[in-house]
Amino acid sequence: MDPNWTDLQKELNKGPFHQRGFTKQLQLQIEQNLERPYGIRKARIFKLAAVASFFLLLFLSTQINWTNTAKTSNSAAKPAAGTTTFEEKQISTNNPVSIKSVLLLGLRTDKIDNNYSTYRTIMITGDQSNHQQLIAAANGSGILVPIGQQFWKIDAMTKNAENNYLFAYPVNDKAAKRIVSNPTNETLKHNEKLLFVGNKYISLVENDQKIQNNKSISSENVWTMDIQKMNELEKTNDPAHISLQNIFGNQASNAIKQLVGGSSQITGEKWTLTRQNGKWVPQVAEETTSSDLGTSFTLHTLPLTLPNSIVSYDQLVASWEAVKQIQPKALDAVSSPDHDMIAIMTADKLYIYPVIADHIGPLSLQLDLNKNEAMVMAQWATAKYADNWLAEGMKYLKN
Repeated sequence: MDPNWTDLQKELNKGPFHQRGFTKQLQLQIEQNLERPYGIRKARIFKLAAVASFFLLLFLSTQINWTNTAKTSNSAAKPAAGTTTFEEKQISTNNPVSIKSVLLLGLRTDKIDNNYSTYRTIMITGDQSNHQQLIAAANGSGILVPIGQQFWKIDAMTKNAENNYLFAYPVNDKAAKRIVSNPTNETLKHNEKLLFVGNKYISLVENDQKIQNNKSISSENVWTMDIQKMNELEKTNDPAHISLQNIFGNQASNAIKQLVGGSSQITGEKWTLTRQNGKWVPQVAEETTSSDLGTSFTLHTLPLTLPNSIVSYDQLVASWEAVKQIQPKALDAVSSPDHDMIAIMTADKLYIYPVIADHIGPLSLQLDLNKNEAMVMAQWATAKYADNWLAEGMKYLKN
């Protein structure tokens, strides 16, 4: 009996065959035909062979097509390794991370009306009872900064109401102070403002307002100096200022020559570090003199790589574009060397996220920022130093 082609078409519409090789019905037909006389059998054999070959080829082709279809479907449902979209990773919570890094974040708030600044330090880490949850473990006035194996504090001090100074001291030396001379009769106001705090150097801007020839004259200068020599500013004329050449050598001189035609007003003696897209960048001051003999400066960014002596760690785990994707209003961001935490700043909020497989995880902590508050320091502790930092921060960061 020949195969029923209507039944065969119905079978084909069902997809791939559920078994390999011939069906039992077809096998029985072949065996029965083998027992028939040779002449009849010969004609039948050719027909059956043709049918068997057709089934075999059809079986193989459908298996290949269905296999490729399955692979294509799976590929569409699951991106290939390394191509997962940022949004998918950002909301993933399937891989919780234990956060043990400690962040000391130094912040400056500018009081625009009276040309004065205040400072505070926030310590952020994983909760001791649940390292997957981020917390602000301590928050206090002043800038708490690690220098070598000890901690120092940078605070603002006011003298005669109108004069604001900065001073630095070891946290265990309560008697430490900066001696400042009484302002001269021609000095109306003196103000110092932190721009950058590292684990050895700081940058600050000084502003003086004086009366000369019955005119008010304002002068501004920007300096980078050794933190531990900050309190010696009144003892000598130039005790602690560090030039660009002291740090970068000939690279600094060559970079300065490329600026504004090698202006004689740019020497490299006056420079600072500022934040740009989540990184510290060196900027050199070009000094200008106004018609009333006042002085000011314009900052120029230099294409120089900061050494570890200036900034020990300053890399983002995600690109700046990725940061802006998470927080479109982001102004700054820092992330840990251990790739387990990232903090993103906007004009009024501080958002802290865990980092999971080098991608930003779900929001874990949100803190309010003051008006006109900006970052001046980001120091990280990992591994064996984390516990010590946590203890010191809890001890010395108190409002």
